[in-house]
Amino acid sequence: MDLSNNNITWRGAVQLFGCDKFKNLKRLYLNDNNIANKGARALAEASFLNQLSVLDIHFNNIDASGGMAIAQYAHFQKLQVLNLQENQVGDETLITLAKNPSFGNIRKLNFYRTGITIKAIKVLAKSKVLKKVKHLNIGRNYLHPDSAKALAETKTLVNVETLLMIENYLGDEGVKNIMESKSFIKLKTFRVL
Repeated sequence: MDLSNNNITWRGAVQLFGCDKFKNLKRLYLNDNNIANKGARALAEASFLNQLSVLDIHFNNIDASGGMAIAQYAHFQKLQVLNLQENQVGDETLITLAKNPSFGNIRKLNFYRTGITIKAIKVLAKSKVLKKVKHLNIGRNYLHPDSAKALAETKTLVNVETLLMIENYLGDEGVKNIMESKSFIKLKTFRVL
């Protein structure tokens, strides 16, 4: 179901997510709305989430409170694509998600411009849960050469084929760490610009 760009606020989200008609829903595109934290919390309580393979809620005015509601959800076993781009969900959301076994089938993870720092990157790099991730977008955050080094030393994110770290502060050293990483043997695309 694609409800992108519909000016849906938390009020509409609460009604939508409280509906039992979507129990077989596989994909939910709700990007570019304004569901905010109340909407994200309502989403985390929706009965149909356990069937989703795609959840795109980027650019919805969600911060750490709403992000944590999603990250703590225990029934995302079928979810393969999660897009939280342009929501300031921060470190704790990514840290919680990286430890939650419910996210073990994620193939595509988008945390572009979400306010994450090296604190979350260190946990992400050691995550045994997210080992199936092939596409990782962590661009435009507060990442520096030490973040790239932590990521380059991962033993679990070895399936990453696309790594997007656009508009961070990696510098020459950070780029070198990723390019020389023995962990990213499947890497086909690496973008920093």
